[in-house]
Amino acid sequence: MPVGIDLRFTPGRGGLPEVLALEDVERECPLCGFVETQRVFAALPFHSLTLPALVRRARTTGAAHTFPCPQCDETVRHEHTRRAALHYGFPGEDGILSAYSGPGVALRWQVRPDARFDVQALPVWTPRDELGSPTTDAPTEGWLTHHLRRPMSPKALVRDLLRGPVSPADEAHATLHDLAAGLVALRLPPGSTSADAREALQRARPLTAQWVIEEVFVGGQPRAGGFGAPDQWLADLVATAPARDLWLAASPGQVLETLTRILRVLPIGARLQPTRTSAVEVQLPGVEEDSPVLDPTAVAREAAATAITPSDATRLELDRLLLWQLNPDIADEVHHVSR
Repeated sequence: MPVGIDLRFTPGRGGLPEVLALEDVERECPLCGFVETQRVFAALPFHSLTLPALVRRARTTGAAHTFPCPQCDETVRHEHTRRAALHYGFPGEDGILSAYSGPGVALRWQVRPDARFDVQALPVWTPRDELGSPTTDAPTEGWLTHHLRRPMSPKALVRDLLRGPVSPADEAHATLHDLAAGLVALRLPPGSTSADAREALQRARPLTAQWVIEEVFVGGQPRAGGFGAPDQWLADLVATAPARDLWLAASPGQVLETLTRILRVLPIGARLQPTRTSAVEVQLPGVEEDSPVLDPTAVAREAAATAITPSDATRLELDRLLLWQLNPDIADEVHHVSR
């Protein structure tokens, strides 16, 4: 995994994206007592990565990995762990969520809103003593969103909108719900159309003419599969969700803003060049022609259709274009939306 250029996504099963997390473990050899630290670059299924899923992962940090003791060659396993830490950096923006644990010690979580994910950072075994980096034993979506100013996964918020109670007054007309920067949900009465969703968005947010709108749950059914068909997260709601329709709208402007910010700090020296369409060319040093092209509208459409933040969708597409496409071993597995 070419972590030296800050790879965050790789293609997993069926081409669906997997996202990077760091797992540090300190273990003691059961035979000779030698203590060693190992770092695992874990690839987690991105579309199903909710806060509860990350909590489950943190409880068994590094459990799937064993290694031979470098001193006596004895196999060192998960049960020999003295300390462990899991770090997840949000792909499209600053912010790290970490979990620290040890034998007989409850998980301690910390969110660092302004920290930048660094795969070369030295292992840390306890929460950092930093102003504005709160800790908790039981992280919730509300706690995370309050401190990080974004959700772990908009999918969880969408499910709440589909399952939660709605007053009769709200059921009769459209309501708008902010999910993340550049991403909103529109809950409409049954039988509404995409034109109704567009009108409701324009009425509530007049400066959203360029936003893209995708149906997510209409007529009691999740939308048809697309973008690798990651819509299984809604399948269990078919029989239980009340009669309501839900659209998501995403901002191409947020995609372009995120892209500019990422390339400013990504160590590859890339520059953006406008094209005759809404797409932008990502020019790389030493590449004179056939530069990758990223379409902010297409990326925003994927964000809305799959209920991910536009910032994360931007980073996902950038990794596809710049990294996956340059690797001939995985090129056939790559699906990107800017073609």
